[in-house]
Amino acid sequence: MNEASQIIYPTFTLFLYDLQEELGQDAEKIRRNRHRFWRKIDAGLDRDYEELDEGAHRRLDELATLEKPEATAVELFAEAPAGKRSLEGDLDGYLYALQLGDAYALQVNYAGKVRGQGQLDFAAKSLDRLPEMQRTMLSLLDRGGGDRNGGATLSPEKQGNIGQTWLLWAKLPGNHPESSQVARACRQQLVPEGQWEKPQSTRGRFAGANLYEVWQAPLDWEHPGRENQHLLLLLFPPRQTLDGVRQTMETLYPYLLRLCCYRNKIVWAYSRSRGLKRQLKTDYIEIETIAAALGAQLRDRDGSSEFCPLVFDRLREKLVETLELSARYARHLNDLDHQARTIRANSANYTQQVKKIAELDADSQLDVLSEFADGPAETYRLQIETDLARFAVGSELLQNVINTLNGAIDLQQANPIGGESERLGRNVTTAFVSVGVGMATTQATSLAWATQSLKADKTNVSPFFGLLLSLLTGLVGGAIAWKLCRSR
Repeated sequence: MNEASQIIYPTFTLFLYDLQEELGQDAEKIRRNRHRFWRKIDAGLDRDYEELDEGAHRRLDELATLEKPEATAVELFAEAPAGKRSLEGDLDGYLYALQLGDAYALQVNYAGKVRGQGQLDFAAKSLDRLPEMQRTMLSLLDRGGGDRNGGATLSPEKQGNIGQTWLLWAKLPGNHPESSQVARACRQQLVPEGQWEKPQSTRGRFAGANLYEVWQAPLDWEHPGRENQHLLLLLFPPRQTLDGVRQTMETLYPYLLRLCCYRNKIVWAYSRSRGLKRQLKTDYIEIETIAAALGAQLRDRDGSSEFCPLVFDRLREKLVETLELSARYARHLNDLDHQARTIRANSANYTQQVKKIAELDADSQLDVLSEFADGPAETYRLQIETDLARFAVGSELLQNVINTLNGAIDLQQANPIGGESERLGRNVTTAFVSVGVGMATTQATSLAWATQSLKADKTNVSPFFGLLLSLLTGLVGGAIAWKLCRSR
């Protein structure tokens, strides 16, 4: 067999990450998160949540006692040696589970079948056996559910809802070709042509091995668990012993488990932000529609300079609608800010973790890993902060519309009849003119700040400094407009 198509002791590792708790989730939702994670591991829980019986719910209660909400990391297989559960039967591998802050992390290792008398199979294997090994490994989690997908991917309910990363490591045989050729052949076996449209492949070194990373950002941000494709390859030289390679990997695994968690959280947070942006865009259109309709109602039908009062009941209805919209808009805007903070925190943790890995090997070259924090993660952060600056002007406009409606209601209650109608119309319109000027000034300043922030590194400056500046500018503009209108 051609050695270019062989590797020694290929070992698959799958890192899966699930949400343990998200800000604002109640006890029932947290319990469902726990079930989603543990159904991958515990066959007795491998059913939809609604189908769980009393025994299964008691089991979930027992598993809940293993968690420590304030802890940074908690091993969830405390009863197993070194926290690892060996795979059943004659399979060479194990499961390792952690609670990492607000996330669950599951590491699955698989290196094929054990020979007689428990001997590991160190024979060279053909690269065309890699897909079969991968399917066997996935079947341990899917229990047949992945068959409908050809066995190449986990069924949706078993995928990590935060994300997942594949790692394949192996030793190259003697007289091997350039490791990049073997890496390319491995990728072709594991990632068939057409499955990834534009995979990015980069290269580094660690502990004498060539490190390759293949990644494709999600094309459909609504389904990051399915679209976020991430593969790491570590190919060790022939001169290293397998015992030494295995020891190196056991040392490296805890660092990679955390590193990939931070990375997947960044992609997941950006995915969440895209959904929030779509909702905010829809709400912003509704805000502008309300503002325009209110302005139109303040004018005569013939467009003259005379003004008429608004209908009292309609004012109250519009105020209720606007308050509901304001509450929803503020919630989505706060959630968008939360995703930006998530990316900033995890980017810092990711960079720190790369440094820790580099300390394990003074000769390592890990730019292959650092590029993610310096490139995509930074781009995601800047995009969200720009979105925050853009949509924050909607909150100011909403508040001004609410103030205008409240003022109109107060005036109409105080002067319900007679010649006060014209004065009411003029007072309300004056308020609305100030809203319009303030809105325009605020938006212009906010957009200028957003543009400027893209031209310079604002890492140490809060995006809300720009928002505060724009709001203050808008308020000053609105106040000037108010005085001008009142003086006429």
